[in-house]
Amino acid sequence: MDSFGPFVLLPIICMVIYYILKKQTEFTKKKKVLLILFAVCFFISEAGRLYYRPYIYENGFFDLYIADTLGSSFGTLTAIFFILLLQSRDRIFDMVYIAGVTIIVMIYEFTMLPGNEVFDPKDLYATLIVSAIAAAVYYFIFLRRTWVEKIEDEVNCKTN
Repeated sequence: MDSFGPFVLLPIICMVIYYILKKQTEFTKKKKVLLILFAVCFFISEAGRLYYRPYIYENGFFDLYIADTLGSSFGTLTAIFFILLLQSRDRIFDMVYIAGVTIIVMIYEFTMLPGNEVFDPKDLYATLIVSAIAAAVYYFIFLRRTWVEKIEDEVNCKTN
């Protein structure tokens, strides 16, 4: 049952978050997309830790260190989309939240450094890469469309 715990908890967590956000705020399309991104990243993170990583280690495959950094990378994405889901306000604050979560995760990795074998510099690189990916996903899903619509509105205003 230990290996299925996160997968049993995921729908419960998502339903609780959905219920809380529905009651407290307007549950916008943006929040729905962030909830889906959070759930997908959480699922991939846990599936990777429980199944992918042991499979790669047992068979001795070289997977470009994906198995080693899977927890840090998708864990960081999960944290970023969770924070954005609960706290998202506007694009400036959301980008600050992405940077803040990245810094916190990196500080967490550094706190494991003194006398602990768990510290891995590859986790730091993975954190930086997935944070950039999270910022790009956020841009292409939420910001690009609003900027394109704003430009189209300005063009339409000038022609009218």
